Amino acid sequence: MPYRYFFSSQITDPSPPVEELSAIEAESPVAAIKQLADQGLLPDSWEGKWIHFLEWTSKNGTKHGFYSLRLSDVLNNAGPRQ
Repeated sequence: MPYRYFFSSQITDPSPPVEELSAIEAESPVAAIKQLADQGLLPDSWEGKWIHFLEWTSKNGTKHGFYSLRLSDVLNNAGPRQ
Protein backbone atom coordinates (compact mmCIF):
# COMPACT_ATOMS: atom_id res chain seq x y z
CA MET A 1 0.00 0.00 0.00
CA PRO A 2 1.41 3.44 -0.80
CA TYR A 3 1.80 5.78 2.17
CA ARG A 4 2.08 9.50 1.44
CA TYR A 5 4.04 11.35 4.11
CA PHE A 6 6.07 14.37 5.21
CA PHE A 7 8.49 15.08 8.05
CA SER A 8 8.30 18.00 10.49
CA SER A 9 10.01 19.34 13.60
CA GLN A 10 6.74 19.97 15.45
CA ILE A 11 3.55 17.91 15.41
CA THR A 12 1.64 21.12 14.64
CA ASP A 13 3.69 22.13 11.58
CA PRO A 14 1.46 22.60 8.52
CA SER A 15 1.59 20.04 5.77
CA PRO A 16 2.77 20.77 2.27
CA PRO A 17 0.18 20.46 -0.52
CA VAL A 18 -0.87 16.85 -1.07
CA GLU A 19 0.83 16.74 -4.47
CA GLU A 20 4.17 17.56 -2.77
CA LEU A 21 4.05 14.67 -0.27
CA SER A 22 6.56 11.86 -0.63
CA ALA A 23 5.32 8.26 -0.94
CA ILE A 24 6.56 4.82 0.03
CA GLU A 25 5.12 1.33 -0.46
CA ALA A 26 4.73 -0.47 2.87
CA GLU A 27 2.40 -2.71 4.84
CA SER A 28 1.91 -0.19 7.66
CA PRO A 29 3.13 3.22 8.85
CA VAL A 30 5.66 1.56 11.17
CA ALA A 31 6.94 -0.61 8.32
CA ALA A 32 7.23 2.53 6.18
CA ILE A 33 9.34 4.25 8.85
CA LYS A 34 11.61 1.21 9.15
CA GLN A 35 12.06 1.13 5.36
CA LEU A 36 12.91 4.83 5.28
CA ALA A 37 15.48 4.27 8.04
CA ASP A 38 16.98 1.24 6.28
CA GLN A 39 17.25 3.21 3.03
CA GLY A 40 18.89 6.20 4.75
CA LEU A 41 15.97 8.47 3.89
CA LEU A 42 15.29 9.93 7.33
CA PRO A 43 15.96 13.65 7.79
CA ASP A 44 19.00 14.93 9.70
CA SER A 45 18.41 14.92 13.46
CA TRP A 46 15.48 12.54 12.94
CA GLU A 47 15.32 11.77 16.67
CA GLY A 48 13.42 15.02 17.25
CA LYS A 49 11.23 14.87 14.14
CA TRP A 50 7.71 13.75 13.36
CA ILE A 51 6.38 11.86 10.35
CA HIS A 52 2.83 12.48 9.17
CA PHE A 53 1.01 9.98 6.95
CA LEU A 54 -2.00 10.96 4.86
CA GLU A 55 -4.68 8.93 6.56
CA TRP A 56 -8.24 8.71 5.26
CA THR A 57 -10.36 8.92 2.14
CA SER A 58 -13.72 10.69 1.87
CA LYS A 59 -16.70 9.28 0.00
CA ASN A 60 -15.64 11.10 -3.17
CA GLY A 61 -12.16 9.54 -3.00
CA THR A 62 -10.31 12.60 -1.68
CA LYS A 63 -7.70 11.87 1.00
CA HIS A 64 -7.79 13.93 4.21
CA GLY A 65 -6.15 14.06 7.63
CA PHE A 66 -2.80 12.87 8.91
CA TYR A 67 -1.63 10.11 11.24
CA SER A 68 1.44 11.44 13.11
CA LEU A 69 4.24 9.54 14.83
CA ARG A 70 7.43 10.72 16.51
CA LEU A 71 10.27 8.95 14.69
CA SER A 72 12.23 8.29 17.89
CA ASP A 73 9.21 6.60 19.52
CA VAL A 74 8.97 4.13 16.64
CA LEU A 75 12.65 3.52 15.93
CA ASN A 76 13.90 3.42 19.52
CA ASN A 77 11.28 0.78 20.33
CA ALA A 78 11.78 -1.29 17.17
CA GLY A 79 14.72 -3.36 18.36
CA PRO A 80 18.11 -3.42 16.66
CA ARG A 81 18.36 -1.71 13.26
CA GLN A 82 20.60 -3.02 10.55
